[in-house]
Amino acid sequence: MINKDKKIKVVDIVAKPEKIQLLKSEEKTEIKKERESFFETNNQINQYKEEVAAEEENTKTEEVNFNDKKTEEDFLKDDGIKETLSIKTKIKKYFLIFVLLVILSGIGYSVVVVLPRVNIKITTKKTSWKITESVITSKNFGGIDTINKQIPASFFSEKKNISLSFPASGRKSVEKKSGGEIIIYNAYSSDAQTLIKGTRFAALDGKIFNLDSKIIVPGAKIEEGKVIPSLIKARVAAEKAGDEYNIGPIDKFFIPGFKGSAKYNGFYAKSESNMAGGFVGEEAYPTDEDIKSAKLKIAKSLEEILLTIILSQIPKDFKIIEEAKQFSIVKDDVGKKVDANGNFSAFLEGELSIIAFKEKDLFELIDNLANQFFGILKGEGEKLKFEAKERKLDYGAARADFTSGRLSFAFDYEGVYWQPIDVENFKKSIFSNRENELKTIIFSIPGIEKATVSFWPFWVKSVPDDVNKIKVAVE
Repeated sequence: MINKDKKIKVVDIVAKPEKIQLLKSEEKTEIKKERESFFETNNQINQYKEEVAAEEENTKTEEVNFNDKKTEEDFLKDDGIKETLSIKTKIKKYFLIFVLLVILSGIGYSVVVVLPRVNIKITTKKTSWKITESVITSKNFGGIDTINKQIPASFFSEKKNISLSFPASGRKSVEKKSGGEIIIYNAYSSDAQTLIKGTRFAALDGKIFNLDSKIIVPGAKIEEGKVIPSLIKARVAAEKAGDEYNIGPIDKFFIPGFKGSAKYNGFYAKSESNMAGGFVGEEAYPTDEDIKSAKLKIAKSLEEILLTIILSQIPKDFKIIEEAKQFSIVKDDVGKKVDANGNFSAFLEGELSIIAFKEKDLFELIDNLANQFFGILKGEGEKLKFEAKERKLDYGAARADFTSGRLSFAFDYEGVYWQPIDVENFKKSIFSNRENELKTIIFSIPGIEKATVSFWPFWVKSVPDDVNKIKVAVE
């Protein structure tokens, strides 16, 4: 327990701030009254303000420190809190240390494993090569023959016909007779009746149509005393030219030659379709130039159609040069008659044949010739393969035999060649090598002109053991 003396001290300490506060108040009043009379300079005024401010600050501190009335129990509680706080502080301290270690471990891992990189830029030697040569390609070749300069080809062929109309530019005076078909009946007897070419058939209006050719009208049938007429169809033409003979179906034609006899009523005819074609005047006709032009146009159209069909069948990687195409006319027929619009028709049947080859086969043949020319051998006699980095190819004259499916052509070629590097194998071969060792490996590779190596970060001195951390650029 706390003794009485301590209690008296606590009371005295509590009372002190009131005295200080009172003195402060009195002093402030006195200072306010004497300020104007006793202080004349700015330095004095500033010194006085500093003293007052210091006194006020001390008063506030005393108020905070001495107005807190604590019992013995409170002090004991404070000690427990301090102990608890001490434990928490230690925990926080250890935790921070742990976190710091984790961070440092992460940084160390990044420095050792994640960050290291190496960039390698390799420039290879380039060799230019030109050649002018001829190649043979055929549907009968099974593969690439470098010695004989031969490559395989494919043969494509398509046949089709079309008919088109063209305007006739010629003009001439013509007279045309109308014509058509009639049905001739024999209701006269059971005997057949011969009608000669030119036999006249008259319509009720007096228009005469003549039989185109000789015919025999079959005899009628007699059944139970009744005559059953026989019939036959025949072609007739108008007696005169002109469109007035272009008439519709006629129910009955009579044969004027039988007039005055029983046959006149026993033989008759009718038409079920129009008589047409009668014309007198100027008519269009195709001139020789019209026919020639029509053949050219229809041939061009047919060739384009056939080319479209064949190209749809040929794979995209095939090459077709102009001389490897052949279009031929199998059959043509140009009509000299014109229709009502003054047009004539032209019929054409044609065939298109194409010899095509894969351009990659040609490039492979050229690359083989290039490597033969270079004649470079690697270490143990293994051929060192050169590849084209740039190409320029121009096709020359060609000659085709479409019967055998064979094509020969010339070409001019220019290429830039280099020795390729297997980048992935190269990456694996340089694992863990330091800079000097790495340079030795690089320049041991044939065909290297120069190379640059950069490690990152700056403290890295060897190649990482991870292909993903190795960047290689070859040019």
